[in-house]
Amino acid sequence: MAEIESTDQTTTTITVRVIELSGSYNKPTLRTVRWNIDGKYKGSTETIPNGDTESSEFTFTGLTPGTSYRIGAYLTWSGGSNSIFLDVETADAPFDGDIDTKCTTDSISARLVGINTDYPNNKKRVTFYVAGSQVSSFTFAGVPSSGTTKWMTKTGLKPGTRYSVSIEVEDLVTGWSNSWSTRVTTDKIVVAAWNWNASNGDASAALTKAAKYAVDHKGSLSDFSYKVWNDMCKKVLDIENAAGLQWNPKYAEYLDTKMSSTDKVLTADRFNSLRYNIGRSYSTGIDEVKSGWPVLGSYFVTLTDCMNAWINEL
Repeated sequence: MAEIESTDQTTTTITVRVIELSGSYNKPTLRTVRWNIDGKYKGSTETIPNGDTESSEFTFTGLTPGTSYRIGAYLTWSGGSNSIFLDVETADAPFDGDIDTKCTTDSISARLVGINTDYPNNKKRVTFYVAGSQVSSFTFAGVPSSGTTKWMTKTGLKPGTRYSVSIEVEDLVTGWSNSWSTRVTTDKIVVAAWNWNASNGDASAALTKAAKYAVDHKGSLSDFSYKVWNDMCKKVLDIENAAGLQWNPKYAEYLDTKMSSTDKVLTADRFNSLRYNIGRSYSTGIDEVKSGWPVLGSYFVTLTDCMNAWINEL
């Protein structure tokens, strides 16, 4: 009798040998074996030394993972020949991988890394989801040698916000599918505190210091540059964006709240607009100003103090 024994199976290889060579197979005459797989011969004919009860190992390579093959051994000896067979399956190649992400203040990108490159080159659909909603989808066949898919990106998200993220892969040939998920937080918008001794935007440090001196010492209004006021408006807008808010136009739109070089008077609507956009999230203690009412210098310091306290809570 004679049998085929499989000594090892990987995702792409099968190693076999002939064993139990006995009876007529083990007569002290010339014996050979020629291997075939699914009816196709591989390798050269091997001579089996007389008296040996098994052949040396032979490895079939370049096979498809998770696939059944019929292995055949064509045996010859002095006066006869025969073929014996064994059905063997290669090891499965799971579509392993890990989800990889990166964020900005308003976007999340994701991809798969560490994919098993032995996985069959079937056509696969990759779908990207954020917060349960599909963002994008693409198909590919051969797994890249890097084992990494391309980046997929969702934009228009809120800063400093936590989102669920997932990637699903479906094998369009076998119907197999798997998914990977995680939770990530978009980057926060970093807002620097207001500093009366430095530039906070367009106004220089000198202009900012002069404005502070004017409000502290009842100096000339001409010393309070419109650029300092505009920097205050921009700072509040930045804080609101960092908090996921938008400018509220109850008193004036953002652009109408700012001033230009030709504006001589800070109107009640402009002041109330800035005061309100701070106060709706962080109490200023300053009441609504009516047209013609004086705006105290201390109000400006109070507003910037509130802005800084709000920044600390972001």
